[in-house]
Amino acid sequence: MKKNRLIGCLLSFLLVTATGCGLLPKGNDAKSEKKSTTGKASTDKKSDFAVTANAASAKFTKVFVGKIGTYDVTMTISRENAQLDGSYAYDKNFPVLRGVLNSLSVAGEVAADGSFTLKETEFNALKGDGAEKQTGKFTGKLTQETNGANAQLKLAGTWTKPNGEKPTPFTLLEEVFDLGPQVTILSKEIKETNKVNRFSFSAVFPALSGATDPGAAAINKNVENWVKAEQKTWLENFKPDPEEKSETSEDNAESATSEVEITYEVSFANAGIVSFVMNTYASAAQAAHPNTAVQTLNFDRKTGRQLELKDLFRADAPYLETLARISNDLSRKTPEYSLSEFEPNPDNFKNWSVSRHGFWVYTEVPHVIGDTAAMYIPYGELKAVLNPSGPLASL
Repeated sequence: MKKNRLIGCLLSFLLVTATGCGLLPKGNDAKSEKKSTTGKASTDKKSDFAVTANAASAKFTKVFVGKIGTYDVTMTISRENAQLDGSYAYDKNFPVLRGVLNSLSVAGEVAADGSFTLKETEFNALKGDGAEKQTGKFTGKLTQETNGANAQLKLAGTWTKPNGEKPTPFTLLEEVFDLGPQVTILSKEIKETNKVNRFSFSAVFPALSGATDPGAAAINKNVENWVKAEQKTWLENFKPDPEEKSETSEDNAESATSEVEITYEVSFANAGIVSFVMNTYASAAQAAHPNTAVQTLNFDRKTGRQLELKDLFRADAPYLETLARISNDLSRKTPEYSLSEFEPNPDNFKNWSVSRHGFWVYTEVPHVIGDTAAMYIPYGELKAVLNPSGPLASL
């Protein structure tokens, strides 16, 4: 789980309330128990390839909302077997622009009975020595609450300072999305290990389960096609140079392997719109540092059509100018990101997602502060240009 901490706060805090960020570890909504196989293994002995659907709860990324004492907080937690990792923030610290600055991260372990301990650390990429500083500790229990046919994870226990002072109770419940009766979002996985090209690819991506309508089928097909296209593109990009290959010894073969991992987060989902954030971690063979990227996939739930930015706004409204103005205002309030001036061009807003209360735009920032930062715009600031009968009408 360590490598995805490099991805930065954006990957760990993209949902519901734009309240802050931490460093998200490797994680996703994948469940550990293999449920079914929708693809077949390759017959190429040099490349292992499979598509699987997973279930259970030993591996997931979930958003939790609740309170620490009297303060409202939102926390993202990834679990991979006994390891827990993620971030949280107080809702009063509603962000304008967030990257890897001023983040609160949590990391620890969970036992078989659900008891866990999380170390809380603060990180600021631009101040001090860039080291993490412990600021607190969570001790509690992870349980699953059942309400009829619905199951919901719960985190509850006590927060303290690192020395045990100021014990404060906390209770956080998993945020759930209503896609309709018996419809859930499960995770599928594609893996490829190409020994000839020294390339490793892993993608965990969402799929609607329990729905038989054409819209759900179209969404699932579109997402999987996107993943396979990424797989093909990265394989081409990371093909080793023949001369470099000849200089690589067998002892150094593993360290010279290029690696790509794709995970996802559900930004929002209901009967009208489904919004996924796809996070990519890429490490080229013998490169000094890995890189990360964020892309988004948004769909009309009923038809399965992939949504464009213009679908959200009135055709006669200056929505690009509005987005550019708001984005530039937010950027000026956060000069440490060194963002260029936003022009009213759709390419500047090509990666976006929706949440319950606002609109997210993802933009590139210098690698030292996380590759990508997220700008959050409450719907109230877009009311004048939103399409009242468009995909966001239900929000």
